[in-house]
Amino acid sequence: VKQNGFSPDAFIQQIIQLAVYKYLGKQLPTYEAASTRKYFKGRTETGRSVSLESATFVQDWENPAVGAVEKVNSLRASAKTHSNYLKMAADGHGVDRHFFGLKNMLKSGEIAPKLFQDPLFNYSGTWLISTSQLSSEYFEGYGWSQVNDNGFGLAYMLNNDWMHINIVNKPEKSGLSVHKLHYYLTQAADEILD
Repeated sequence: VKQNGFSPDAFIQQIIQLAVYKYLGKQLPTYEAASTRKYFKGRTETGRSVSLESATFVQDWENPAVGAVEKVNSLRASAKTHSNYLKMAADGHGVDRHFFGLKNMLKSGEIAPKLFQDPLFNYSGTWLISTSQLSSEYFEGYGWSQVNDNGFGLAYMLNNDWMHINIVNKPEKSGLSVHKLHYYLTQAADEILD
């Protein structure tokens, strides 16, 4: 992955975006943990994996009229945007924890500002895909549950010679299938490798 000029994390996030798009025909709000540990008592910020560039990438990739060179260029642009956003979030320039703090400062009964009432704003922070990584040659896998009952939890590892994604969801609640997402994750990874 690195030999082809990709950040391993950004690369696997593109596989996830493409797989979800293949499965559902749309992208879903996707969370990735971005560490802010370089700050005193730093914890995490939200890394948003969905962007204009990722939307272009998944649409280009699935469009048979788009050539291979353009598809790869869209993939690279999406991965670069993802890496830049994660770096900004880790540097304390993310927005989600700030908005979360502002929302929690509202007093009981106080009318929320229009931004917090906006359906698109609220949907964009409904983490239907929750992701994070723990890469180590000493672990065969790890995982956790989804953060939203209508979505997936995807714990991933990208090591020297293999990649692993642990997929968790509540199929009865979400109507979604771990097996189908597994199929599309494999297909997306194989197509990008080719």
